Amino acid sequence: MKKSQLLSLLPMVLLAGCFDDAASPVASTGTTSTGPSVFVVGTNYTDYSIQKVLGTTVTDVGSEYAVGGGVALDVADSVLYILNQKTSVLTAFKGGIEDASHLVFQKSVGTGTNPYQTLKVGNKLFVVRWETNNMLVLNSTTGDSIGSIDLSAYANKEGKVKPCAVSFEGGHLWILAQGTLSDYTSDTARVIAADTGATKASSAIALGLLNPQAMAFLNGKLYVASQGSYDTASNGGIEVIDMATHVLEKILTGKLGTNKPHALVAASGNLWSVVFRDSWGSVAEAVPVDLSTGAYGTPVAGLSSVWSLATDGTNLWIADRAKNDRHSVVKADPATGAVLASVKTALQPGAMTVMP
Repeated sequence: MKKSQLLSLLPMVLLAGCFDDAASPVASTGTTSTGPSVFVVGTNYTDYSIQKVLGTTVTDVGSEYAVGGGVALDVADSVLYILNQKTSVLTAFKGGIEDASHLVFQKSVGTGTNPYQTLKVGNKLFVVRWETNNMLVLNSTTGDSIGSIDLSAYANKEGKVKPCAVSFEGGHLWILAQGTLSDYTSDTARVIAADTGATKASSAIALGLLNPQAMAFLNGKLYVASQGSYDTASNGGIEVIDMATHVLEKILTGKLGTNKPHALVAASGNLWSVVFRDSWGSVAEAVPVDLSTGAYGTPVAGLSSVWSLATDGTNLWIADRAKNDRHSVVKADPATGAVLASVKTALQPGAMTVMP
């Protein structure tokens, strides 16, 4: 399953942006070949839509089920999962086709729970909810609740876990817990481990940095990107966990400077990050990360307001929210960072996922 990406609307809290059925874009560059479908959520904070990018064609797939203050997208087994964070409703569509004939299910995941991500493993669908101390488990076919996994043993000093992401690796679920406090400052963050059939999490790894945003697995390591607090860069960066020992191995301390990692993806053996060049992300670039030192390489050229990254297993996909009507979804070579295609979207793109 491709990880969801979330478009932030509020500081310190990962909330997703959402998209409406605005007019379709007309400008695009690059190849016209087909391939993976990229589903992207975007907004100018007045209009909202979910659109599909296929080659250089952009189509509006509708927004009947996606209107709200935030939306997260995920894909598994040719099903598009749309998490409406405002209404806490999860909707699943076969092939990403948003109509009644392709509707798999539509279910509430708990009013006010602020859901962040879904992850399908076997016949189970796991739902991360930022406002709860447990992860919901659904039947992936019907959307019916079949249980939950208790994460409360790894809560912060206020008794809150604040989970924001989940992945599956090595036979275990790995849940990224921000530990955010009620005043939106940061407490100890953790990566929590749980079995897919468990009712409680089994262990956790305390992180050395604050406010984690994303994680990616590569070459037997788990990389965690933490943004840190908004007044300093010293408590942000990228941490490395050895998956063989489940031990925090090191904190990458390359040329981070005042830069803050916001998103992370592993693509074709390369690690890429979205880097905020200032505290508020007014300048944000897609950069490769040196796996030994953590130093950032040369950013993808021509992009100034990158929000999210995704991969189809071969290519790197980038959502750039550039101003002055230059926003686009970009396909790049993960080995070199070379732009392979650029497709203009109707609205500024944020959350993104890829359907092979």
